[in-house]
Amino acid sequence: MERVFNFRYDDAFMAVIEDWRAQQRPVPSKAEAIRRLVSRGAALDNYLELILEKSITDLVSRGYVAKKDPETYRRLKQVVMDSLDQAARVDLQRAQDHQKETPKTPVRALRESLETPAQDSTAPKQRRYSR
Repeated sequence: MERVFNFRYDDAFMAVIEDWRAQQRPVPSKAEAIRRLVSRGAALDNYLELILEKSITDLVSRGYVAKKDPETYRRLKQVVMDSLDQAARVDLQRAQDHQKETPKTPVRALRESLETPAQDSTAPKQRRYSR
């Protein structure tokens, strides 16, 4: 049995997901796209360890580094992780900028108008879902 997990996100986050989905064949559902991307992100640490180990071994064998130094390994890993984090922030910022530039579609404008609270507080509150 699958469990339900809810989380909050903004339009820029979903734009990144939608862009990734559009490049996949067949196009996965939003939930499946998020599951795949989270799995890849979690696996990245394992792959990163293997890549760094091979890179440092190659550097040692070519004479660029005198020995396999744990501090060099740690610094190289930090540089790579910082670069990946920066790339993710740039992608998210691009998506946010694109959202600001994109004119509102009638559906988006209607959705946003429905999400804003009503000004008249004397009106009875309506239930979101009917039974």
